[in-house]
Amino acid sequence: MKASPQQFAGLCLTLLAVCVTWMSLATATAIHFLFAPIPPGIIKMDAEFEIRAMSTALNVAIPLGIAAVLCGGLLCLRKAMSPLPLGLLAITFIAAGVCVVEFWRYMAGQFGPDINLWANHVWWYVGR
Repeated sequence: MKASPQQFAGLCLTLLAVCVTWMSLATATAIHFLFAPIPPGIIKMDAEFEIRAMSTALNVAIPLGIAAVLCGGLLCLRKAMSPLPLGLLAITFIAAGVCVVEFWRYMAGQFGPDINLWANHVWWYVGR
């Protein structure tokens, strides 16, 4: 049985919604645990959990979301789906993506020039 273009459109919209949710939850979780007050007598050594949460959003959710937007755009050009839901989800994807990247830049700036979080944790990073 062959899938219809409408089924692919639904898959693209669902994947995009999952990516937006994933990025939003990763950012909220990292912000909560990074800025939560530390109880007396406990020493917080590193931010490994926060780094892992944010790097999964950067390494998986952003590339999958970009692929979903591109596939959805092609389906819109073929008139297989309405551009309105794709446009709204694309806007929320961009907004969540900006939040993820900006918070990652903040976290990377906390470690100084000795530890490069971009090069060590983000597979698609192209830089120095």
